[in-house]
Order: sequence, then C-alpha cells, then structure tokens
Amino acid sequence: MKKLKLGIIGAGSFFLKRYFEEISNEKRVKLVSLCRTDKDNLNKIGKLVGVKKLYSNANEMLIKENLDFVLITSPHSKHFTHIKMALNNNIHVLIEKPLIV
Repeated sequence: MKKLKLGIIGAGSFFLKRYFEEISNEKRVKLVSLCRTDKDNLNKIGKLVGVKKLYSNANEMLIKENLDFVLITSPHSKHFTHIKMALNNNIHVLIEKPLIV
C-alpha cells in the first residue's frame, strides 16, 4: 500500500503535543516535511521527530514536496494564507478551527 505523504505547516509545540504521536502510529501516512519560520526551533523539531526535509517557507515546501496532504498548525492569523497556498497547489488540507480569523 502506498503511504500518503504529509507535510506540517506550523511545526511547533502544538503539533508535537497534539498530533505527532497519532501521525507516528498511522501506518498509511509518512511524515515527509516540516515548515516553521523559526529555523533554530525547526531544526530541533526536525531532529526530534526524524524529519530531514525542513522549510521556513510554506509555499516552497508545498511546491517541492509533492504532498498528498498538509496539516496546518500555524497561528490562527496565518490559516487563511496557508490554506489558500495548499489548495492552489492541489494539496488536501487538514486544519483545526478556526479556518480563518
């Protein structure tokens, strides 16, 4: 079975506390890339979760990684921009509320 390729936009403490364990246990999903604007924290989180493809620019990640879907855990004020970028790149979106503010 082909695994679905997942990217995270807003890879921070919320992602780690709320989603990482479930994603790690899901056999049908492969976490392939992370995006976070703070490069120091991005590198730390990448090492912690074992992901090597790290981006500080969400649009760059969406264009380069050929993702099946993206999980958006960025600050609420950035949700609309990240949703629009993903959909413009034909990538399915998972997001918690609110969709936009």
